[in-house]
Amino acid sequence: MSLQLAKMTARDAKTALSSRVLVIPLGSTEQHGPHLPLATDTTITSKITQSLIDLRPEQAIVAPMIPFGCSGEHSMIPGTLSVSTQALEFYLVELVRSSEANQAIAIVSAHGGNAVSLLNAHRILQSEGRKIMAWIPTVDALISAAERHQAPLSFRGLWQPDLHAGRTETSIMLALDPTSVNVQAARAGALEDPAKLIEMMKVGGIGAVSKNGVIGDPAGASVEEGLLILSAFAEDLISKFDKFYQKVIS
Repeated sequence: MSLQLAKMTARDAKTALSSRVLVIPLGSTEQHGPHLPLATDTTITSKITQSLIDLRPEQAIVAPMIPFGCSGEHSMIPGTLSVSTQALEFYLVELVRSSEANQAIAIVSAHGGNAVSLLNAHRILQSEGRKIMAWIPTVDALISAAERHQAPLSFRGLWQPDLHAGRTETSIMLALDPTSVNVQAARAGALEDPAKLIEMMKVGGIGAVSKNGVIGDPAGASVEEGLLILSAFAEDLISKFDKFYQKVIS
């Protein structure tokens, strides 16, 4: 049986979803500096979601990817396609409401810009009695996994997650799709305090803090780090999914 909702008939879906969670991957289409593709966040979300489907085939089915999200701060750079925070929140709420009332749904997004919309939608749907889970990556999940797996000191001690198109995402994309990474074009962008940069971006967008669309420094990115980061995210997602599944289905 296919574990992809889009490939099922309505009859097959009714049977399969009676004991499984429908997982909806949510990505984005936005600039990622001069060296990474516009689909970076979508590619990462897809991989993490697929890891869940592969490891929990009896508990999860994947819906088609939503490749657009909240990327307004990047809209001045060609190629970025975005919707507002309110529009995405409304879309997610209506999308989940369109499903069976008792259907368990998990929305997975690796794009930080979607977090506010996703968490607001989760709150609304949960208040309506919906069986809903929302997952976004966290720094804590990365650090915890690095310590648990005794990652190299360079990762645990010297490496720090960056906000956009820096070492973090470059490492992940080198692991997932190395041919899509233009290593020769990789350059450092804004390196100031992330909290300060976020506030500046709220007012002036990415252009107010970075000329090349990068926040962080791609230098030092590697396949090895990319695989560790992906593994950490997948572990965190699966751990939270298992608890959700036990609560709403088992």
